[in-house]
Amino acid sequence: MRVRWRARRLVLVSAALVMLAGACSSGNGDSNQNGDDGATAQTAPPPPPPPAEIVDLMDRTSMTAEARTLFLDARPRIESSIEFGSNCRNKSGAHTLGCFLVVKDCQTGGLSSGCSTRTQIRLLRIDRPDAHDLVYVSAAHEMLHAAYEKLPPDGRIRIDRELEAALPQLDKCRVDTNLGAYADRVGSDRLSELHSVLATEFAVLPPGLQSHFNRYFSNRQLVVSAHDRTLGNPEQEICGLRSRLDQLEGQIGSIRRQMQQLRSADNIRAYNALVPRINALVREHNRAADAHNRRVREYNRLLESLGGDPGTLAPRQAPATPAQ
Repeated sequence: MRVRWRARRLVLVSAALVMLAGACSSGNGDSNQNGDDGATAQTAPPPPPPPAEIVDLMDRTSMTAEARTLFLDARPRIESSIEFGSNCRNKSGAHTLGCFLVVKDCQTGGLSSGCSTRTQIRLLRIDRPDAHDLVYVSAAHEMLHAAYEKLPPDGRIRIDRELEAALPQLDKCRVDTNLGAYADRVGSDRLSELHSVLATEFAVLPPGLQSHFNRYFSNRQLVVSAHDRTLGNPEQEICGLRSRLDQLEGQIGSIRRQMQQLRSADNIRAYNALVPRINALVREHNRAADAHNRRVREYNRLLESLGGDPGTLAPRQAPATPAQ
């Protein structure tokens, strides 16, 4: 199973308001000694600049001005594994590489009772040099969840249709591998995951989606390349080996059926003529299966080292021993 990139959680924060009477009045009852008709307006200080590591995430993923606003509005933080595990543990107990949280603030009492929502993005600090670039993919992925939340209803319907239409055009093995961690998502949650995964992990997309994602990245390929350097290239290699194994197993199965028919017909000469051919295919299959299984183990170990758990990428069995 791929590491689950997103854990969407609703956090409820409550605060009680207390009315304080006369707290700001002067001793002689004159609350406007300067003769002004109203309170003097004060300009709020500008927010502090984001930390350098957050700026680096935005720069290295080529986030546009709109994307940077969405990202910063969610107060992104890069956290240690302990802090991150506390904030972003999903229902299955597996850690994520990032999470997009919707926080609901509720106030009770006084005249300001009610609730409002805000968003938070939390990212796992990745210290492994061979996996560090995943933090850029994770940052882009989580920002896109915020972008999806902000789409107007008609715009979201259009993008949802384009996301669904794109799936049959993409490599099925890679789609299954990349989306396997989200198999339990339905409705808008599933489509939000599609929105994030396709943008950050697939280089070639239909023109409509490419145009849509240009809103958020001036060069989306920077994000895809970061994914490819860490997970994408192993995924492509594994999927290529799976395709070759499927092809070899089909050929081996076809020849075995021919051999069974020849044996039933007592045509030993023709049967023996096929033995070298099927044995060569079996040996090729077993070599490919060994290479596939080795790459799957390496891939799963990387995910496990980052707090994930393997699942969709499983070892492949050899078809059988050579024929006699």
